[in-house]
Amino acid sequence: MGQLLDPFQTNFTSGEQSAELRGRTDITHYYNGAEYLRNVVVLPQGGARRRPGSTYRDRVMRQLTKLDLTGLVSAPEGGTAANAIDDDTATEVVTTSNISTTDPYVILKVDFGAAQTVKAIDVRGLKTSAATVDFDDEVRFQYSLNDSDWTDFGTAFDKVDENDIQRRRAAATAISARYWRLARVGTTDGSTQKFHIDELWMWDETATLSNVREMRFRFSTVQAYIMSLSDRNLAVYKDGVHQADIYVPFTHAQVRETAFIQSLDTMHIFHEDVQPHRIERAGAHDEWNDLTQAFTNIFQHDFGDGDEDTWSATRGWPRCGTYHDGRLWLAGTAQRPQTIWSSKSGDFFNFDDGTGLDAEAIERTLDSDDVASIYNLNSGRHLQVFTESSEWYFLPDKEVLTPDNIKAVRTTNVGTEGPGLPVLKVENATLFVGRRDDAADDSFCSVREFLYTDLENPYEAQDLTLLSSHLIRAPVDFAVLPSTTSRRGALVFVVNNDGTMAVLQTLRRQEITAWQLWITDGNYLSVAVDDQDIYVAVERTIDGVTTQFIERFEWDVYTDAAVIVTSGLPTDTVTGLDHLDGESCEVRADGSVLTNETPSSGSVTIDVAASTRAEVGLGFPDVKEDQVTWLQTQGHTEAEARELVYGNRTQAALGDQVWIRDMPADVRQDGTSLVGFKKRVVEAHLALLQTSGIYIGANNRVPVPVPFQRFGDELLDQAPQLFTGDKSIKGFLGYTLKGQVDITQRSPTGFSLLGMRKRVSL
Repeated sequence: MGQLLDPFQTNFTSGEQSAELRGRTDITHYYNGAEYLRNVVVLPQGGARRRPGSTYRDRVMRQLTKLDLTGLVSAPEGGTAANAIDDDTATEVVTTSNISTTDPYVILKVDFGAAQTVKAIDVRGLKTSAATVDFDDEVRFQYSLNDSDWTDFGTAFDKVDENDIQRRRAAATAISARYWRLARVGTTDGSTQKFHIDELWMWDETATLSNVREMRFRFSTVQAYIMSLSDRNLAVYKDGVHQADIYVPFTHAQVRETAFIQSLDTMHIFHEDVQPHRIERAGAHDEWNDLTQAFTNIFQHDFGDGDEDTWSATRGWPRCGTYHDGRLWLAGTAQRPQTIWSSKSGDFFNFDDGTGLDAEAIERTLDSDDVASIYNLNSGRHLQVFTESSEWYFLPDKEVLTPDNIKAVRTTNVGTEGPGLPVLKVENATLFVGRRDDAADDSFCSVREFLYTDLENPYEAQDLTLLSSHLIRAPVDFAVLPSTTSRRGALVFVVNNDGTMAVLQTLRRQEITAWQLWITDGNYLSVAVDDQDIYVAVERTIDGVTTQFIERFEWDVYTDAAVIVTSGLPTDTVTGLDHLDGESCEVRADGSVLTNETPSSGSVTIDVAASTRAEVGLGFPDVKEDQVTWLQTQGHTEAEARELVYGNRTQAALGDQVWIRDMPADVRQDGTSLVGFKKRVVEAHLALLQTSGIYIGANNRVPVPVPFQRFGDELLDQAPQLFTGDKSIKGFLGYTLKGQVDITQRSPTGFSLLGMRKRVSL
């Protein structure tokens, strides 16, 4: 053995480091980082654990096509049926017969002449002519194959009265039928009341996937939802269970460029080409109204032909907004990209600037020497403004903003990606995705922390990805799981356009900024957080068919798109797997990993009956093979990529689902450089918690299983026990210039590495 060096120790709290740091061994974070942290979560106390798996919640609705109802609609109880399909809310169908106790009372009926597939139906402006009777759970859509036997399409409307409602009903699986109707089915005496309806829309689902965007809607602890925006549909989920579908006017092409804000039980969604849309919770979890947001006293502007509304279908609509100081603030239209407007104080949709009194509306244009298109507003210590080229805030900070005292101040010149990417509030800072401006490779971005400093320049935009820039790849979505205990920092999720997700563990008071990369068998599309639950939209190819799922991360799940069974046990049959039909799945039962199974007709039979818990889902993909593919996109040949990942040019896939590789041993503790010296890792000491099924390798050798032998009769007929304690591995062969250790896992089981110490010889 050659010269034995002092031990190298790491706890990974600096996260995955860029290859560009190879020569920066002087940086404090170097040895507490890693070259690769894949499909793990860094722990603030030190170490990393296997990332959570995900459970399947639903399928994302594909792009919709509106059905032509011309000549197909009748009004059996009177009224002009054509008014319901003319796309004009100024005309309506008014029934002429008294509602009385007629059962069924058919408001509108559609006869397609032959079976027609329908995915969703919208009723716009449905109400009664008086306030004498409410029709609770009696008005509903129905379909029939024979014009005699009728079946409900979705649930009945909880309440129909003299107030307009706009409701959508959709089917989990599209329904094919010839006859359809909107009817009151019940015997409540409506006396002489009549029904009014503005429009009836019917939709079929196409085979084309839609862009998708996950949104958070939280009104209280019992009224918290995740909303999934796709082509002209907003799906609502509570506790991971589908509640409702809502019509929205945003198309597939517009979905990713939307912005949204919430106040109490109302959400507003913005896009520069669409008049802001309003979503209101109307009572029960499955009852929501959607409305085009109307504004009064819109600011006037001369675009060249005299004064006109500054927002319109012609001039564009605000692309973002926020609530601040008791006002609604809007900003960034297509033709006035760097102007911001506020409503009157306490009157959110009234933009009357009057004579400039303190409570009246405000209009300000950023005084910039370039085009500073506004992409985001944020209400923080100040009203913050994020543009494509710079960051601003409005003074004063200790008084309410008024038309007389408001002042815009430019503070940093980073610029933000947009439109559509949100800003996040994390530990009294505002996080945003910095503009792509690297001429050598414009796919990389930075995540910046916009933080008040109390210095001469009160805000800084520090780069949180300086040490891990390779993990931020043209982001398409952005969300945060706030810190709620001293044991865990905030987790920031950045969905990249290549389908990976960069995850930041941040705890500023402990100076922890640790990035890692999550990869799934498919592509992450969007992410949102409801309280402590993390939801993702994921595109997957299942048995050769590409589809999109809504899934929820869960810390005690070890596979993706999984189904968990905890009732009806013991059983060796797992059902509810229709979404995974034809795809090989990993299986766990009572903590044991069983043989893979392929669902058919939504079911599998597993090797051993589960007594307490069964899990069937997709295995994590091979993260090393994913890195080989990514390196090739960066200009490496396959042989070069395999050598960088495996240490040789011909190594085949090993099935590594989790991967940690520490930093090169390039400097002694006294600061003496070891770059260029051949090294050999001779020993690795691992501190483990609740771990099994891991592999270890060093010096570019193929990882081998870490032994966890235990003996005794009491271990028979039970799941393998997870190991907690220290494990020392010796006898590594070979020499390299880096002296690194690889730790991987190939099966769905527990893994927490709290820290590692290695000994290296020259």
